[in-house]
Amino acid sequence: MIVVAIIGILAAIAIPAYQNYTAKAQATTALADITGSKVNIESKLSEGVTTAEATALTTAGAAAVGLKEKTANCQGIGVSIEANGRTVVSCLVKGSAKVLDQNISWVRSADANAVAESAEGADDGKEETTGSWECVTTIPASLAPKSCLNETDDAAKIAELDAETALGTAKTAAKAIADVS
Repeated sequence: MIVVAIIGILAAIAIPAYQNYTAKAQATTALADITGSKVNIESKLSEGVTTAEATALTTAGAAAVGLKEKTANCQGIGVSIEANGRTVVSCLVKGSAKVLDQNISWVRSADANAVAESAEGADDGKEETTGSWECVTTIPASLAPKSCLNETDDAAKIAELDAETALGTAKTAAKAIADVS
């Protein structure tokens, strides 16, 4: 009877810990599935993208940036690219109940051009800032990769990225791809 009690206690601790470990691994691999697109997107943006080309890339979806529409860890992958560089690549996560139907996304802020002024107030030319990538997710913070911002916990960072519309578009595209299957 003591042995059964010890096994019961171990099971009560070990099974939930294993489930969390599995869900965290699924979230991390889903992020890895979409990470490769960042290089392709940066390459396209560095060559210059018009509004029409950005729309075409968004419409073409995951294939336009070197990804599959679905992977072992993503039910669907959505892409939204804008001419100013603002980009979102979103994965609708497939896996255990803890991460199922959650989104994990790479969000790139827009490029910025500003006129640089010297201390005397004279124009010194243009100062350019290249957009930066951030990982954003709806997965609970305890299961999300460490480098990912949790949408609900860091709304100010999401607003700073100024990608709400693009994020919504990518999520909708990922969900639509998942619903087709």
